[in-house]
Amino acid sequence: MGKEEVMAEIVDKEQERTSFRGGVIKIYTFTLQYQDQTGTTYETEKDVSSFTYHSYKYKKVIPIVYRTKNPYDTFIKTNNLGEILSTLIRWESFFMLVGIFINYFLIKRIIEERSLDIR
Repeated sequence: MGKEEVMAEIVDKEQERTSFRGGVIKIYTFTLQYQDQTGTTYETEKDVSSFTYHSYKYKKVIPIVYRTKNPYDTFIKTNNLGEILSTLIRWESFFMLVGIFINYFLIKRIIEERSLDIR
């Protein structure tokens, strides 16, 4: 599957605060405009990490990669470790991992208790 790298113009920047189970989550979004190899212009919204948002807050362009078969499927081209880590270490990801961790041990305990009952 082919990919194309271009510089996209950041035409809008949005920062949204959402309440989530007693906490506040900030969602950062860029509206991007770019052209493919044929000169067709596309516009898409892309959620970005806090680090990326603040890194490009005062810039007009950002490097992106898109799939040639689906130009709306865009990815921010990450240039440093901070962008990668800020994407991986988000509150949503943390809560999801804690939930998986708790479920794993609960299921493991249930299986162990049932295997003891069978014996």
